[in-house]
Amino acid sequence: MVHEISGELADALALRATPVRIFFRDDDGGWDDAALWALLDVFAAADAPVDVAIIPTEADAVTIKGLRERRQQFGAMLGLHQHGLAHLNHESTGRKQEFGPSRNAGQQLGDIALGQRILCGELGELLDPIFTPPWNRCTQQTVDALRRLELQGLSRDCTAIALDTTGLARLDVQLDWEKSRAPFGFCATSLQARLTRLVSEFDQVGIMLHHARMAHADRELLAHLLRLLSRHPMVRLCNMRSLFDSHRHDTGETNDATHAAA
Repeated sequence: MVHEISGELADALALRATPVRIFFRDDDGGWDDAALWALLDVFAAADAPVDVAIIPTEADAVTIKGLRERRQQFGAMLGLHQHGLAHLNHESTGRKQEFGPSRNAGQQLGDIALGQRILCGELGELLDPIFTPPWNRCTQQTVDALRRLELQGLSRDCTAIALDTTGLARLDVQLDWEKSRAPFGFCATSLQARLTRLVSEFDQVGIMLHHARMAHADRELLAHLLRLLSRHPMVRLCNMRSLFDSHRHDTGETNDATHAAA
């Protein structure tokens, strides 16, 4: 059954004075290729951009080949960037983190650099200079390592702890698709309410997906949402790298730093 989104979202968009920029970040590239290809097919059918955060040690030759083929088909509409190193939790207590306080500066730098070498070796110039930490969590040492390695963007949840990200594009996500679920199934009404609030308040909205945890009903609803957004004059569907230039235009900066509206 296709869940429909009511007119509240369209109404909120109609009230905007300027278009809202929206990007979709899909995490855990390297896990469940079949689900990843199914998700990318949804974006391709809508002619809409999407960014895939790839786990370097989990992306095997089949995953890389598939991503290369889809990049050839869809060009820059498909963004590719680094998602940690191995998506492993190194914390013995508290919330899960791969780049948390238990990892010192040298360990974090080494892991990010190794992930970069793996993905650059497989994807070359197709890899965007963006880093998404697993579980959306990292420390100031992570940010310092990103700057040393000359990466340009950091993507986390907008509620993550404040860090000094000077010199990096902040590409925060505000909406977690999975958290728009009701306790016993998908709730289109909850998704609509969250997204309506975000497009009413912010000029840039990031939506986080996890292809491996999306069912057919999720993809149907996503396809419906993309059809609505892609044709609305008050929406600009973007990939993450394109937002570097948007920030420079908005702020008058001459470097590649940006801040999501979070």
